[in-house]
Amino acid sequence: MDTIKNINFDGFCKRTTAAIGAFAAALVVISLAEGSALPFAARCFGVFGWGVCACAMLSLYADMLGYALTAAGGNARLFCVTDAAALALKLLFVLEPFSLADENVLFLRFAALLADAFLSRAHMLYTRKRLEGILSDGC
Repeated sequence: MDTIKNINFDGFCKRTTAAIGAFAAALVVISLAEGSALPFAARCFGVFGWGVCACAMLSLYADMLGYALTAAGGNARLFCVTDAAALALKLLFVLEPFSLADENVLFLRFAALLADAFLSRAHMLYTRKRLEGILSDGC
């Protein structure tokens, strides 16, 4: 409980929240633009973009939560737990298209997950580097 009381939202958390908001706005735009009147390539790009945005939001939220909890005096394992929870949610997100009969959607969702794997690992490494700098200062 003391860890939760010591959470301090610094500039990193504010920038991450702004990025989550930008991805949420992109999700809304993609969802509003999606329709059967669009060409096939545009619909495929929409499915891929929607998947990348949704996965990126989960990654950013988990990294921010792990960063805030660890910086507040929690164990560094909390960072790994939040990352694992985000990965599990992403897999549930990817498994959802199995109910559809369209293999293009499934391929695009897996492609979005692969793109997110690269982007989320890069962001996690940046977050851990920043977190190691904070923890080495004695905070």
